[in-house]
Amino acid sequence: MAHPTIPELGPVTDREYLIHIGGFQQLQPQRIPAMHPEQIKAAIRMKDTTPARLADEMGLCASTFSMVIAGRGKSARVMNRIAEVTGIPVSTMWPEKPSLSRHGNGVAA
Repeated sequence: MAHPTIPELGPVTDREYLIHIGGFQQLQPQRIPAMHPEQIKAAIRMKDTTPARLADEMGLCASTFSMVIAGRGKSARVMNRIAEVTGIPVSTMWPEKPSLSRHGNGVAA
């Protein structure tokens, strides 16, 4: 396969061509999507228990568990208990979300 040609430069490498046309971008690490709440609930049920039963065992209301499962609330205690019961790491069910912070020339993810 022939290398691309830039009229003013002649044949160039693929990388040089991408830089020339402005298409070269550093690869960004891909964010792993969180498990869907229904997948988490199914994993709990597959271990012969329910989110409500786990909440009751921990002395919490079921809505607290539901909010954590849905990703609308955070509780290390609840997340760790669900991970313990299901055998799925917390980082798989609820991966870290990139935080937005301002640094000099814009927003960095």
